[in-house]
Amino acid sequence: MAPPSGDPKRPKKNRSFPYVLATLLVILGALLIYTFTQKETIQADNNKLEKQNDDLKAELEQLDLKVEELDRALGQAQLDNEEKREMVKKLNEEIVYLKVRLQKAIDEGTLDKRLKEEYEGKYRQLAYYNEKYREKIKELEDVLRQKEGRITELTAGMDSLQTLTYTLEGQNIVQREKLKVASMLKAGGVQTYSINSRGKEELGPQLKQRRMRGFKGCLTLVKNDVAEVGLKTLYMLLYGPDGKIYHTPSMGSGYFSTTDGEKAYTAKQSFQYKREETEVCVTYNLPDVLELQRGNNTVLWMLRRDGEEDYYYVVEKQVIHVK
Repeated sequence: MAPPSGDPKRPKKNRSFPYVLATLLVILGALLIYTFTQKETIQADNNKLEKQNDDLKAELEQLDLKVEELDRALGQAQLDNEEKREMVKKLNEEIVYLKVRLQKAIDEGTLDKRLKEEYEGKYRQLAYYNEKYREKIKELEDVLRQKEGRITELTAGMDSLQTLTYTLEGQNIVQREKLKVASMLKAGGVQTYSINSRGKEELGPQLKQRRMRGFKGCLTLVKNDVAEVGLKTLYMLLYGPDGKIYHTPSMGSGYFSTTDGEKAYTAKQSFQYKREETEVCVTYNLPDVLELQRGNNTVLWMLRRDGEEDYYYVVEKQVIHVK
């Protein structure tokens, strides 16, 4: 058989290949986009988880610091129990909030096994401390109640002692005043003399003006067993009929201080007192230009009360008649 004449037939081209290739490229691109998107999502989730873990870790560290602060606070006496109780309350609220956060993270599966166990252990530790702090505050409150009861007893005792002290002080004041009054010396008698220009003494009570150049008084102080012994001074205050005091500084007159101010005296004499009957004489020498006035002259004999610098009392009052 003779071969066919003419050109052989060319094979037909596959026109669907470009479409298939384009489809594959689209699918591949979509896969790449999905993979990239998923990677970003996973990275974002990882970042979120890391942030949550960092937050939880930071909260635990903060709670650790607050536990240390509360430890110190419970030992400070200047903080009252109310302040300590408020600190424990706030710590408890934060621990409860942490528990909620931990439980949420566990439920969401965002914690791996190691972190879950670590955080749960830390939570239990914090809860344990919190309970111990509550017990410690309860102990402090019990001790405080006991102390308050004791303070109440002591206060009542102190009030009673204070009342007794006031009573005793009042009694002591009365007794001291009585002792002061009892220690005041009393006169057992007084004699007065006029002294003439030759020094001769003439016993009163009536004295002659023309022959008098001096006046002398001798006071007898009686025995006193509670009076203070030692040096004392007897003051003579001599007043004329006109009420004016005879006061001549050149003849020994002076002043002494009293609660009413400075008081003038005519003459004075110091003496030793030994709780025995004692005679003290005081002499007032008249200056040449002065004479005692005729009529009734008055003499006050004064001593200072023991222990009181400005308290003077009259031992004896005497009236002498000058003619």
